[in-house]
Amino acid sequence: ILLAFQPGPVEEIRAVGAPVLTPWYDIAQARIQFAGGCVANLTASRVSEAPSRTIRLFQRDAAITMDYHTRQGTISRAHHPTEGASGIETEPLTGGDGEPLKLELESFIRSVVTGAPPVVSGEDGTAALELAHRILGAIEEFLRRLHHA
Repeated sequence: ILLAFQPGPVEEIRAVGAPVLTPWYDIAQARIQFAGGCVANLTASRVSEAPSRTIRLFQRDAAITMDYHTRQGTISRAHHPTEGASGIETEPLTGGDGEPLKLELESFIRSVVTGAPPVVSGEDGTAALELAHRILGAIEEFLRRLHHA
C-alpha cells in the first residue's frame, strides 16, 4: 500500500522487532525515509489484543485516516474562517464493500485463469517484497548493534 503512493527511492530504514510469543518477530516497527521527503512509520504485530489495519497519512493541509477492516475513514483539514476561531473540518470516507485482501487474492486468481492483468502487478509485488527484506535487514542490524553495545 505504501509503495502505491510512489514515494520515490528509499533513503533510510530504521527498524526494531522482537519475538514475544514465538521464535520469530511477533512485533516490528519500521521508519522509512524516502528521497522525496516522505516518511513512513509502519507497525506490525501478531500479539496485539485487537486487530488493526489502519493507515494514517499526514500532509501539509490534511490528515487522512482509513481503517481497512471497517473500510471507514476521515479526512481532517484545518478550517480558518475569516472571523472567529479556527477549527478542524472532518469529512467521512467510505471504502468499497469488498474486503481488500480478499479482493486482491481474487484478482490474482482471475489473472491466472483468464490472463487479465491483476490489480497488483508482479513488479509491485517484487518491490514490496524487496522493501520487506530491507526492513528485516534493518531489524537484524539493530539487534546486532544492541547485542554488541
